[in-house]
Amino acid sequence: MDRDQFFNHLFDERAREHTDGFQRQLSYESRIVRRVFNECGVKVPSWGKLVNLCKDETGTHEMSCAWFNSAFPRFPARLCGKRIGYCGYRRDDAGNKTSLSLYQLTIGELLTAKNNILVRAISKALHVKEVDPERPFVLVFPIVRKFFVAHNLDVAPARGTMPRVSWRFEENLVINIEQSASFFSAVGPDWFQD
Repeated sequence: MDRDQFFNHLFDERAREHTDGFQRQLSYESRIVRRVFNECGVKVPSWGKLVNLCKDETGTHEMSCAWFNSAFPRFPARLCGKRIGYCGYRRDDAGNKTSLSLYQLTIGELLTAKNNILVRAISKALHVKEVDPERPFVLVFPIVRKFFVAHNLDVAPARGTMPRVSWRFEENLVINIEQSASFFSAVGPDWFQD
């Protein structure tokens, strides 16, 4: 990159926002990958070795979900992660719309069978990440300071874990939602090979 390109890129707000958004997503995915190892109970012999393998393959030290999926094909599903900020809206008595985040949903909105806001937000996130819902997937997303997963795996819950919510659809599709720690402890470390 020559000097003019560098300064044009530096002062191009749209390019910087795209780069910043990409870097934020990559950092988020790197935290997810580390969480998967930790919550599955995998004792990684050398984090440095993993980071170096990732850097050799991707050119960056941030462990992305795409890298994880190619490096660990024995993991039972395609791993992806996305923050879900805005998920819908609610109308007040005066008819005004208020934007909603996941943490603002009521129990009634979570358990609604028709036009469920949470299912719609997860479906949109899966679409953005280009996930085929008919193939095994695990989508990691945060709500406030806790991480949750949406998945379609038939994994028996680990002993003493938190509850799971499941939606079954006519097309024989299933979406399960539970805390990431519960899910990954149920998956366990058998998929990992050093």
